[in-house]
Amino acid sequence: MSSRFYSYDMTTCMGTEASGKFFPDWSPGNEGCLVDERNARAPKYMLQSKMWLYDTLDQCCTAHFSYKLSDCKGESVVGTNKWYVDWSTLKCIKDCSLDTADGCGGFANKWDI
Repeated sequence: MSSRFYSYDMTTCMGTEASGKFFPDWSPGNEGCLVDERNARAPKYMLQSKMWLYDTLDQCCTAHFSYKLSDCKGESVVGTNKWYVDWSTLKCIKDCSLDTADGCGGFANKWDI
């Protein structure tokens, strides 16, 4: 009966248990995926559509944060040590952590190399 009258908002009407699935977290300062669990619930609009929920962290990160895949997955970045142009300074810099070696200017975006 409730699905007949509240199909637009079943999660509020019936309540939901944590799904254990991964969802994108776009809250300020975050760019990654979280697990829908008791302490970190997915927003209601995400729970109403399976398009926001993923079985694995890799699936969620690839779908929503492909431009920062390593950050989303929590992988440490070491860089390639290849040179690329920093267009803001018009200089060539090396793809590696700032100040770790001569010429290191920070990590390049995937389109820079």
